[in-house]
Formats: sequence, structure tokens, C-alpha cells
Amino acid sequence: MFIKDNQGMMHPLEHSVGALSGCYIDIEDKFPDRLDTESKKSAFDSLNNPPFLRERYSPVSTEVNEKTFRGINMSRMLLKSYQEFMNLMKEAALQNRQLIYRMGEKKFIPFLGLAIDPATLHRALEMDYETGTKIYSTYTSLFQSGIITPTITIPFHIILPTLKEDFDIRFCLRTAVQFYMPLLELYHQYIHKYLKEKTFIAGFWFPECAYNDRIGKIASEEFYRETKKRGINKAQLYFMFDAGQSPEENKDELIKRVNYISLSKTNIWCFFRENYFSNWVCYQNPSIKKVLDKTMAKLNTDKRKNIAKYHWCHFFEYEALIHSKKSAVNFKNIIVKFFETQYLPLAPNEYLRRKLEKRYLSFSYEPYKTQINDNSSWVGLSTWEGDPYGLTRWTGLCTLEDGSQCADGKKVVSRIQLDEDNNPVMEDKEICIEEKEVEQCWKVALNGVKEEILDFVRGNPRKPERGVMEILHHFNKKLSFPEDALNLFAAYQKIYFKEHFIVQEKKSVELNDLIAKYLKINKKNLSQNDVCIIGYALRAYYFVLEAHRSSSVHWENFDNQHVYQCSMYLSLSLITLYYVYKYLGWSEKQQSCLDLYYHLLIKFDTTYNRYNLKQYKVTKKVFTETIKPAIDNVRYNVVARAARKVGARHLSDENVSFIQKKDAELKSYTDHVWNGELHRANIFWDEPNYCDHLDFD
Repeated sequence: MFIKDNQGMMHPLEHSVGALSGCYIDIEDKFPDRLDTESKKSAFDSLNNPPFLRERYSPVSTEVNEKTFRGINMSRMLLKSYQEFMNLMKEAALQNRQLIYRMGEKKFIPFLGLAIDPATLHRALEMDYETGTKIYSTYTSLFQSGIITPTITIPFHIILPTLKEDFDIRFCLRTAVQFYMPLLELYHQYIHKYLKEKTFIAGFWFPECAYNDRIGKIASEEFYRETKKRGINKAQLYFMFDAGQSPEENKDELIKRVNYISLSKTNIWCFFRENYFSNWVCYQNPSIKKVLDKTMAKLNTDKRKNIAKYHWCHFFEYEALIHSKKSAVNFKNIIVKFFETQYLPLAPNEYLRRKLEKRYLSFSYEPYKTQINDNSSWVGLSTWEGDPYGLTRWTGLCTLEDGSQCADGKKVVSRIQLDEDNNPVMEDKEICIEEKEVEQCWKVALNGVKEEILDFVRGNPRKPERGVMEILHHFNKKLSFPEDALNLFAAYQKIYFKEHFIVQEKKSVELNDLIAKYLKINKKNLSQNDVCIIGYALRAYYFVLEAHRSSSVHWENFDNQHVYQCSMYLSLSLITLYYVYKYLGWSEKQQSCLDLYYHLLIKFDTTYNRYNLKQYKVTKKVFTETIKPAIDNVRYNVVARAARKVGARHLSDENVSFIQKKDAELKSYTDHVWNGELHRANIFWDEPNYCDHLDFD
């Protein structure tokens, strides 16, 4: 049966993504001095659960659908808002039930794909338990009802092309597939039972659409590996990109047709959004009439008439729905109007399925083989001039015409100007905006630190040398590297994201069982001491990847909560590995952890020479000025501030020369993100001058 929508052939494809901001400042548990009888039991119990994290206290609120949502920090406020966003999606579906039936549908069809990174989804589930919210259950009910479709995305929200080792990329992608597969299977139960559509289709959202073919190839291998393992037939995978990431000149054709790329003899479907339209809808709050007019204009300018079905993609960040008080409701009303005018909005997943199953006619040239520019992203011309679809925003490096690289230059940041009572300053009925220029060279140094610590903590993935790899080899010298290590690292997410897997798999995994299985050790020969040591080693690796979240280098100003959280995780990763070496009695390696901790974190200001920033046309004076603390009466830059505070709490009894007990009294204050937190009229901070005005310590 071919579904006929009265307006012709065009389907708006809707997709959204969401990830939390950086609001963690430490872990709650301290490390035992030694694994004796009492401390060993406490450590064992702690390691059988996700790490319990301390959160920043910086109250903030927003308004959605005439409701006010408050949180002790940005992450909690956003999670509460998620609940309302999902309720609006459900309202849109219920409101359009009869219209859907008139279009020839017998059940709900998914009109939105949603990618929420696993750490965010896990945090939502934890908050449901803590506060009685129903964010996680509302999310799962939406795709069990056929209203939205889950989309795979990786934990840690890392810009994947910036990872040097295939091991880390494959770990992230394998973990993503394994995390999301139970949710995809639940969703496809609805698709198979009620829509009678058999093809198992999953979308992959790479954080910030950052991509190269190496990543695409590994993602494809991991997806088909897992579907084969689960006995899933007729599996298909698609990726999503911005049209600016394609080398093709005819973007209008690109965004309307079904495309594919060929990776090692495997074809992967691709959808492309138009950057301008998505940003316009998200951030300019156009009227519904204007959105419909632009949609119809796209249809009317097409000369192909009703020959075949085509589409027009709209991808947006979930957090854009709090950009203004009307953003979320406007989006819901746009969806409703699409149905009322008999445009059938679909999740990319459902549109592709109908094309593949020939329920929708295709053009003679579909599917069309295309390409994606290597190391491209979806930033877009409107937000990052000079390198509109590259990685400069996160790497801090530009490539010049002669092929050399230089640090990205100054960027203008802005915030709403406030008076003494923290009210917006008005002039001619307009809110006054304060602006300043900030250098981006700090990103080059911070990325260098992250890369060096990741390599140190992980070790050599191909040989049991250094770091966690050497520790695993110590316990089983017959392990095959890197595959056995990769399997263990990926399986550890069942502890790290424990509640999610309990809900989806209806069972709990114990750390000792997991280690025995994947480390290939007889459980009888695995002592509780061994389990604790290996558990801490696995945590160290997860912590260093948490530090690689894109948010740490996404914004322009250096002193902000995302950089603080990144520095906290880098500190915890080295501290955790330090204690593992202590429990093993490897004193020289303990010292190597401390040396790196000191030179990269405590003395972050010396990274100018360590990474030779002079070669990127950065002067020492500019770098020194750029990393100065933005908070009054604070002595240390934000990286050193976090490292000292975390170190004082966990290393103060270790006679570490560069850590002082009084450092525990340092505050976790940071500047706000100017463009992201202080320029929006729908975010209201209790303390707008700096982030964090109370401290749990």
C-alpha cells in the first residue's frame, strides 16, 4: 500500500539530540588507604555500583509551556525540562490521532528520532529514583507507543575524530550499540506487531556529527556484530549529517533524496539536514505560518510532482526547546500543523523503512551514492566562521593555506548586562548585551593534556604495556589484546550504567562475575582484593573518557564549569590509577601518576612549552592571559583549581608534596559560559556573576 498525503510527496523528518552540561565536582567515596578487611568490603560494595558523584550547587530555572522548572544546577533543571518536552510530544501524537488514521495509518507512527547520550539517560533514571520524576519511563513509553524512535549515540559525548587510537573509538561505539540495543528491540516490537514492518533499522548520531570514514567503518562493524549476535535479521543502519559536510554542490537534491556511503563493501544509509532551516526553527522562534510557508515553498519549487516520495530533514538539540519560553510549545504546534495540513512528519528511521520496503515510491536515482568530508561536523557557518564544518571549534586549531596549523584566534562572547540587583540593563526598551573577545589557544593545551592522560591510563592497547592494559595482563597473562580487553571494558558499562541494564534486562550483574567472565579467570581464583583492584582500574579508564566530553572544549571562554568537570575527571582518573598501583605495590608507577598529575594539571600553565604552542603562533603572554582565573580573589586557573581541590580530598594523607590540605577549602566557582548560559533570556540564575555560590564542603 502506498500512503498518499494530500500535499504531495514531501515528508519532514524530525530528529533531536540531548546531552547534559558539566555539573560534577568530585566523587563521594574516598579511596581506602589499603584493602584490609573492613575497607575492602566497603570498596567492593561501592565498586558494584556506579560512582556516586558530588554535584555543583548553582540554582537555575527556566520556563516551558507556562511552567517553571528549577534545579540545583543546569543538568537537573534540563532533566526536569525533558519530562515536559516528552509530555508535549505525547500531546502532539494524541492530538493528531484522528488525522493519522485519515492518512491511512492504523496506529501511531514515530514522528521524531531522539538520541540522548547514555550518561544523560542513566542520570535521568537515577533522578527518577531520587525525586519521583518519571523521565526515563516517559521516554521508553514514547517509543513503546510508536511516537518516537530511539537513536544510538555514544557515552561521554566525545568528538570521535579527535581520538588517536582505534581502540578508544571502537570502545565508544561498541558501548553505544550495546547500551541502546535493548531499547531498539523494544521499539521494534511495536513496529513489527502494529505496523507490520519487518526491517530492523537503527540510526547512529555521532556527537556533533563529527565524522570520518574510519569512524563510520567501525560503527558499521559494531552494529552488525551486535545484531548478528542477537539473531536480528534484515538489519539496516543509517547515519545523520549536516548538508555542509557533503562535498556535493547541489544541497537541495542532497537533503531530499535517500543517500548511501560505501564503507569496506558495506553500504550505510545517510540523511542530511539543511543547517539554515534547523537553526531558524530552533533559535529564531518563527511563527507556525512562516514554518509552513517555507515548507510548502520547498514542495512547490520542486518540479517532479507526485512521481515519488521525498523528505526534508530537521535536526535540533533538545536543549533548544528552552531557548525561549515559547520554543517547546511552538515545536509541538508545528508538528500538529504538519499533520493538519497533511504533511506526514516522520522519524528518519520510519521513512527509510518505508522506502526500503517499497511502501513509498523512490526516484530512479535512489539510493544515491555520496560521500562525507573527513573530519567534518555540523557546527555550521552561522556559529563558527572560518571553519564552518570542520573540527576547529573543539581542537582550537586552524589549517592555513600552506598546510601548516595555527591556533584559532579571538572569538566574541556575549552575555546579558546586569545591574547591581542582577536585573537586565535596558536601553531604548532593548536588553543591553556585554561583549568581550577571548582567545581559543587554551583548547590546544587542554586537548594535549587529555590525550596524554588517556594514553597513560589506558596503556598500549595492542600489547600489555602500561596503564590498565598492563594491570589486566598482570591478572591473566593469556589474555588476547586488544579484543579481550575491549570486551571487558565494554561489559563494565553494566556496572557504570547499572540501573539502565537492570530495567532493560531485568537482572543485575555483579562485578566479580563480570570480571571472571571477561578476564577469563576462574571465579574461585578471584579474590575480593583482585576484584577491587580491577574495578578501580576500569573506573580509571571510564573517568578519563568522561573528561573527553565535547562540552569541555565547546565554548569559547576558558574558565567555566565544563572545563572544571573535565579537570576533575582527569584528576580522578590519575588518582584512581595511583591507588591501583598502591594496592599492587608498584611504587614506581605510583610516582609516575603523581608526576603526570603535577606537570599536566597542577602546573597547567606550563603546558605552553610542553605542547610547543609557539609553533601554532601563540605567544606565552597571550596563553598566560587566556588561562587566568575569571573569578575574583581566586589564585589558580580552573584546571589547577579543580586538580588541587580533588587532590586535597583524595591525596592529602599520601604525603604528596604539591597537595596541601588547605586546598580542600578551594571553592569550585567558575565563570558562566557566556554564549551558552548568560545570553539566553529564558535561563535564570540565582547567581549570574559566577557558577556555584555554595559548596558542600
